[in-house]
Amino acid sequence: MKKIVLTYTRLLVGLSLFSAQVIGQSIDIPSSFNPVGSGARALGLGGSFIATADDATAASWNPAALMQLRKPEVALVVSSTELKEDALFAVTNDSANNSTSNTDLNYFAVSAPCAADTCGLNMVFSLNYQRLYDLSREWDFSITENNATTTQRYRQTGALYAIGLAYAVQVNDTLNLGVTLNYWDNLLGQNGFTRTNVASEAENAPGDFFSTSDVTVDSDFEGLNFNLGALWVPYQKNQQKLSIGFVYKSKFDADIASATDFASQSGNVSRPDRINSSEFQFSTPSTLTLPSSYGVGFAYQVSDALTTSLDLYRTNWSEFAQIDENGVSTSPISGSQIAPDIQNSTQIKVGIEYRLISQSVGANYIIPLRAGFFIDPVIEDGSNEDGYGVALGAGVAFEHWVFDVAYQYRWADDLGSSSQQQLGLGFDTQEHQVYASSFYRF
Repeated sequence: MKKIVLTYTRLLVGLSLFSAQVIGQSIDIPSSFNPVGSGARALGLGGSFIATADDATAASWNPAALMQLRKPEVALVVSSTELKEDALFAVTNDSANNSTSNTDLNYFAVSAPCAADTCGLNMVFSLNYQRLYDLSREWDFSITENNATTTQRYRQTGALYAIGLAYAVQVNDTLNLGVTLNYWDNLLGQNGFTRTNVASEAENAPGDFFSTSDVTVDSDFEGLNFNLGALWVPYQKNQQKLSIGFVYKSKFDADIASATDFASQSGNVSRPDRINSSEFQFSTPSTLTLPSSYGVGFAYQVSDALTTSLDLYRTNWSEFAQIDENGVSTSPISGSQIAPDIQNSTQIKVGIEYRLISQSVGANYIIPLRAGFFIDPVIEDGSNEDGYGVALGAGVAFEHWVFDVAYQYRWADDLGSSSQQQLGLGFDTQEHQVYASSFYRF
């Protein structure tokens, strides 16, 4: 069946970035591939939150850090993303400027501590939703080669999200442990993506050959994994405190069920009686292996007002693979034969927070100011490309309420070479994100 698809879509041959994705052979994640947590406070610190987390988003960063919650808490996080990708096909000297934007619920959680006099040990329970990977992408471009012009209109919508049940327990005065169990399925709408690609090719002479195709793929994603966390405070004196956090996120196999609708036409416009048409549907189940990852974070509270943080995070991308119904393994990145040298990646994140503390008009409030920087490699077959980001954030804590907002700019250059070599594809990406978080503590 896949050979039939490729026969009728000759205009997609050589555009492996799109042809592989359209027939469901790869997962197209335009935002950062690397595992991330949620929350505007974390984003404002450049994502350096493994040892710093002290709100309900800790379940997504380091579940052990949930022990820093002192009261029941409801958390809500909304994110807005604008992604720009500027592409150049060096062989044909064609270019395209593409962008997409969306605003979504990124995180929701209900957390409740339970004291030792009730539960035997101090512990925290949390139920949460997290949108981990945004799959929105739009590409429109034309390529002229060998007296023919190919145009494509590519759209992908959807997300990968998990429903998590988290638990943290205080082992002693300096050590907390935690676990989050994540279930990925269509519990709150589609967990996966809808992908469409409309393409056409025409020779640049009247009456000559033309070809068109319209492909729609609906894919659902289902899996189960866990996060393990630890938070250790080896030093604390007066207002100074050193915290060290550890987190491990497990490798897991996810089932992907893809349903494809395909329609095409080809022939010569001067001979309509010989125009060939085709339309059919098929399903392609596959298994996607998501890699394990682990990280360590350091947070040093210099004073009640100043805290610095550093996270080092490693993802084992050598485990990343997709296996189709026939047992054939392909690269989830490009759709090609899986490369044996997909490299693991290391993220480096640093952040600083300064809190303006006031006691006026009989009420306490805190206004934090945050900044961060991170190195976030972009994963490609054979090699990783450098990706970077900066962030700024602020907030206010007043009585039972906490509000945070953060802006992050992430960029990377010269991407796509592992997906497209025939046409010399390269593209630069710029991502703008704004997160807004609100917390109510009872």
